[in-house]
Amino acid sequence: MITAAGGQIDAAFTFGEDTALPSFGLQMVVVGRASGLGYGDNVNIYQWNYTTSSWDTLVEEISNRASDSTTRNFLRTDADHISGDQLKLRFKNSGIDGTPILYIDQLNLERLLVSGEGGAPSWSITILSSL
Repeated sequence: MITAAGGQIDAAFTFGEDTALPSFGLQMVVVGRASGLGYGDNVNIYQWNYTTSSWDTLVEEISNRASDSTTRNFLRTDADHISGDQLKLRFKNSGIDGTPILYIDQLNLERLLVSGEGGAPSWSITILSSL
């Protein structure tokens, strides 16, 4: 659970410190919810851009909910967004109203591989890192 100071959720996580990250097919899976957000507010997910030294928006998805939801998004795996086999993700709400709380029950980085010839593709998922 991440609570807000002054109405603002702002939490960052670094991945790849223990496991090297692939250069393609990297997906983030977040299971969680938010509560106490102000009207029209969402928790946005950002990925650090090592070239511009700024946060790039990935998804504006997590809103007030009574139960968990799952957010899946492909991560940027170019040299701007992975450096030294590491990437950073940030969860931050856009408003300053309310008393927001972010509940993250699961945060995984997964590598997706597609294989198969002729027929339907076969997906292989490997969990690389989990919080």
